[in-house]
Amino acid sequence: MVRRHEGCMVRRHEGCMVRRHEGCMVRRHEGCMVKSHEGCMVKSHEGCMVKSHEGCMVKSHEGCMVKSHEGCMVKSHEGCMVKSHEGCMVRHGGEGPTG
Repeated sequence: MVRRHEGCMVRRHEGCMVRRHEGCMVRRHEGCMVKSHEGCMVKSHEGCMVKSHEGCMVKSHEGCMVKSHEGCMVKSHEGCMVKSHEGCMVRHGGEGPTG
């Protein structure tokens, strides 16, 4: 169980394994099992299993349902398996003018 995250400012964790975040922009983790958030600006993780968020550069979201990332271009990841978000310039699909 994680007890502390560097650069974290978590506000609330629901059914999360995380104990404390320092400086992170994370606001809510529902049934989440976050391992490490470094200078991350995640807004909400629902039943997700994030492994690491460095400077808002998501590395892997397995079966996660991310709703929104502040400071990032990611808008929504529903039951997706993102492998890497470098520079936070991911183009969310199924939620744009083209879709």
